Amino acid sequence: MTLLLAAVLLFCGPFLIKGWVPGNFGDLYQYVLPFRHFAAETLQGGQVPLWNPYIFSGSPFLASPQSSLFYPGTLLFYFFPAAAASGWFAAFHLFLNALGMFLLLRALCLARTASLTGALAWGFSMFFLAKFSAGHIIHLSGYSWFCFILVLLLRPSCRPLAAMAASMMFFSGHLQIWLLSMVFIACVWVWRAMRPGGAGPSRGPALASLALLAGIAMVQALPTLIFSLRSFRAMIPSVLGLEAVYEFASSYSLEWRSLATLILPDFFGNPVQGTFIDGKHASVYFETYALYFGLLPLGLALLGFWDRFKEKKYFMASLALTFLVFAMGKNSMLYALIWKVFSPFRVPARFYFLFFFLMTVSAAFAWNRRISGARPALKTALILFIFLDLYANGKKMVRAQDPAVFMSPGGTLNRIYRELDESPLPFRIFSGPGIGNPNKTMLFHVPNVNGYEALWQGSAFRYFILTQGIESVTTTGLLDAQPEADSFKLHAVKYHVSGGLGVRAIPSPFAYLSGDPKVADAAWARWMGPNKLVSVWKGTKAGALPVFLSEASYPGWEAWTDRGDRLAIEESQGYFMTASFPNFEPPYRRIYWTFRPADFRWGAWASAVSVLLLAGFGLRRLKESIS
Repeated sequence: MTLLLAAVLLFCGPFLIKGWVPGNFGDLYQYVLPFRHFAAETLQGGQVPLWNPYIFSGSPFLASPQSSLFYPGTLLFYFFPAAAASGWFAAFHLFLNALGMFLLLRALCLARTASLTGALAWGFSMFFLAKFSAGHIIHLSGYSWFCFILVLLLRPSCRPLAAMAASMMFFSGHLQIWLLSMVFIACVWVWRAMRPGGAGPSRGPALASLALLAGIAMVQALPTLIFSLRSFRAMIPSVLGLEAVYEFASSYSLEWRSLATLILPDFFGNPVQGTFIDGKHASVYFETYALYFGLLPLGLALLGFWDRFKEKKYFMASLALTFLVFAMGKNSMLYALIWKVFSPFRVPARFYFLFFFLMTVSAAFAWNRRISGARPALKTALILFIFLDLYANGKKMVRAQDPAVFMSPGGTLNRIYRELDESPLPFRIFSGPGIGNPNKTMLFHVPNVNGYEALWQGSAFRYFILTQGIESVTTTGLLDAQPEADSFKLHAVKYHVSGGLGVRAIPSPFAYLSGDPKVADAAWARWMGPNKLVSVWKGTKAGALPVFLSEASYPGWEAWTDRGDRLAIEESQGYFMTASFPNFEPPYRRIYWTFRPADFRWGAWASAVSVLLLAGFGLRRLKESIS
């Protein structure tokens, strides 16, 4: 454990000492820092961040899996500066990931040196170190729980704790990693049940553990499920057709030629040093070319599979090969059999994670059989060679970067923030293609029509395709828009900001009457936290009053008058909200718009009950051990 910790500090020391972030190509700035800042600020204000009013004209926040609101590691961002917190978060999970592999191999009765070899090859591989440069520290936190789940599953008495570890992986924020992990566990379970003379885990405890996992995760899982069903990914088939679904699901497929990086990690270059063959798409490297885990571990892995073949044990190698072929995605015929099951996700290359895991375990077994009995000096030299090999090739992926260069507000953003603070009605900006990080506006309370989200509202996706054309959308947000279009003005956009275009005024109200304009002629509105908005209307004539609000419609919004009347909310223009006063009485009336989704309340109850059951199990085990 001490050696693993020292290795982590050697890799991560530069950014930990400076209090900077791990150098990355953008996801840390676009996702992690804005989302964590928003969550911390909202919780410190005494509210749960259910809604995010700052991107996509409003969007669910807690329901987005990468909000990671219930993940314990997120607490770092609530108590420490965001830059330092992101560094310690990444370093901790790098250590946790390597430690998990070490403990798993020890649980499989391997020698310490064999376990250390596997932990080094796994934890400090290019596959995981590249997560730093990609800005994918959320991915890293998810992967770090995989080995712990397996360790706990090996002990029948600890299976409820395995459910807890699996829920931690789920809460960490990346659903695909969790799903692939569950696929692996299911494969092993089925194999153990079907092998001659073997018996898989008994169904009762296994199903109980599965139910416990679902219950603990329900506070996040239920809102995320509802959001997923209403996301753009669910709408691709009806809006763009099945061919577009396949193109999405098979994007970032592993290529057969990328296997060359198992031997020569920089055979195709790398984006950190500006030598990668696809210079415009660094993400292609991080998802499909960062495969290296050391020359000696690779040789040991192949040797380990050969040993098992000689013993006529084919399952491990067959499973590894299957996952590798799945990782090839559209570059293999086998993926055609399963792609519809995984169509809500892209990046088939992430199946490589399971292939890599089995390769690491095979390498550790080969070491245990052939090298663990060797002289200590030889074992020490080989372990040192493995680490130096990984350090020499992987250190470039872990570097320090000053976040102020990327996250400080420019003059335009400062000007808009000051104007917004003084305005009687909220307004939005639209950040065009000249602005690389639309989520940056979250840090400065500037609402944006654009945003960056892997899972964004399907109604926004459909609305912009219908009103602006398919070229206006991407898989993570909006590319650009035509600000002069009437449909665009419904978003209450006052400024269009895009690189050299600077700032251009586009008048548009945030809230207005959709009926007779003489009934009420003035309005004032203000956000009272992210989940609540109050609008005040001044009128000169009594009567029914339909009101339009330029905020994205979503299940869970409620509207109440200052007299306690609940108003019916309807979706307007395929995206926004309208409500109606049954009887407006001059001179002033208020509407309180509140986001209170039922899925969060039901999920919270389910999670609370499940945690109590887990605590009861723990107390029972403690009593049994004492007695």
